Amino acid sequence: MRTIQESGRSGYAALAMEETCVFKSVDGTRLEADVYWPASGGSGITLLWIHGGALIAGTRKEIPRDVIDWLVARGFTVALADYRLAPETNILGISQDIQDAYAWLRRDGPTRFGVNTDRIVLVGQSAGGYLALALAAAADPRPAAVVSLYGYGRINAAWSNSLPNSSVHLPRLGRWKDRLLSKRIPSRFKPRARIYYSGLVRYSGGWTAKVVGGACNPADDEALRRFNPEDTITPEFPPTLLVHGDGDSDVPMEESLRLDRVLGARGVPHELMIVRNRRHGFDLRGLRDDAVAPCLTRMIEFLKLHSI
Repeated sequence: MRTIQESGRSGYAALAMEETCVFKSVDGTRLEADVYWPASGGSGITLLWIHGGALIAGTRKEIPRDVIDWLVARGFTVALADYRLAPETNILGISQDIQDAYAWLRRDGPTRFGVNTDRIVLVGQSAGGYLALALAAAADPRPAAVVSLYGYGRINAAWSNSLPNSSVHLPRLGRWKDRLLSKRIPSRFKPRARIYYSGLVRYSGGWTAKVVGGACNPADDEALRRFNPEDTITPEFPPTLLVHGDGDSDVPMEESLRLDRVLGARGVPHELMIVRNRRHGFDLRGLRDDAVAPCLTRMIEFLKLHSI
């Protein structure tokens, strides 16, 4: 455990705490979470933050540190959790990892980090938004709220099995294609290689199959519905904030528009925040992007509005 000095000004204590914990060991893999919390005077709200990466790439370490500091300075506890990745692990194992991270935070969080188990909010980016929505639909007890940053509610949409024109993968496809696709399982890939691999999988139309693995027939849309959060939302679903950039061509804004309609039809308290002129992953630049602080501020307002 380390004590760290916060960089921002706030009405809370100047000191915050930081600890890295193993929340699960499975098949020889130690899954870790980084937890940051105010030394005193916190808001009582804990954010379980789930990274993106098409379920094939990504790590908890990509969440910008200035965003974490901004939140802790305002009294939030922030837990960043890793999970196993596809195709080595299919959607069932990935979802179980997130469920176990949530269970660990509820079990150990109160004594270790002062977590109020009634005020845990799930936050996820892209694939992390998908996982946050899926966990909120399945968890018992449910989280207090969900924040989906350019997430999606379907695992079998047509866009997810094609490569967007603006993708970062395109310039390097030729260089990486033979090297990546010659390996059946990318276990030893470096992080950047996994990103290119996820693009190639999309380009070849095989993303859903890689992610589903042996969980079901990836060509059976009816069987896939149980993995689609938008098909499992009920009126008891937690209050949900959807955030999406209108320039996103990796995960089309239509995914959040669809979720907005589904949540409304089910009577779930929710809000859709459209961020003008922002692409996929705009928040990964942290507070250097002048749209990020307003998004975080709106998240706080949304949580207050719903008494969280």
